[in-house]
Amino acid sequence: MRLCPATIWHASCIPTFAGVTRHDLRGKTDMNRYGFALAALAIGCAAPAAALTGTAAWEFETVGGINSNDDWSFGAAFTVNTTVRATALGIFNDGTTSPNSLVNLYACATLACDTTGSLIASATVDSTGTTVGHFVFTEIGPVTLTTGSGYMVVGTMPLGTRYAFDNIGFATDSRINYTAFSDRYVNNLSADFNPTNGASVSDGYWGPNLLIAGAGVPEPTSWAMLIAGFGLIGACLRRRRAATAA
Repeated sequence: MRLCPATIWHASCIPTFAGVTRHDLRGKTDMNRYGFALAALAIGCAAPAAALTGTAAWEFETVGGINSNDDWSFGAAFTVNTTVRATALGIFNDGTTSPNSLVNLYACATLACDTTGSLIASATVDSTGTTVGHFVFTEIGPVTLTTGSGYMVVGTMPLGTRYAFDNIGFATDSRINYTAFSDRYVNNLSADFNPTNGASVSDGYWGPNLLIAGAGVPEPTSWAMLIAGFGLIGACLRRRRAATAA
């Protein structure tokens, strides 16, 4: 069975079910034979397209300092002021080197992320990912981040991979709470949870990032397909009741 993309409806997308042909569906058989199948197809087509969604947790206008002097794991601790979903993990990429970084996302035991943390998402990020601004991202299964909890994202930067710091125009997404002293760094490639504050630059070492999206409201095209599917189911039921009464 072929399913159509979320924003496309075409006769070739109509499946051939047992006893029902595309020729039938163009008007030769009654609704009861295929209505439910079409409704299920419409609902199935409402699934969103496979693409990265969300905005970067932080970004800057211009790179300040840049270096590639050793093996590092850079991290950033943060909280959120509304429920969001992390949809991708990323790493800084200035385009002159090919990153190959492990990026981990942790839920912290405290708001300050100064004790322990539990791994909740992980991704290997390289140059085949999707570039957004100064970072390249790899999609993850969406992870819900809630208010009242601390989080930390940690990414490895191997020797030769360039990282940035003291950047110009640094800013966070309005849903993210991050301070200039939330960054972490350690001289290895572990990407482990690091409770030690390592602030020594203006905004942090980049290093890692994440994409965040809203709490999961379907897009308008998805709503349209869902409504169409349920409408077809309702029409089938009404027709079946009318036939039974007759």
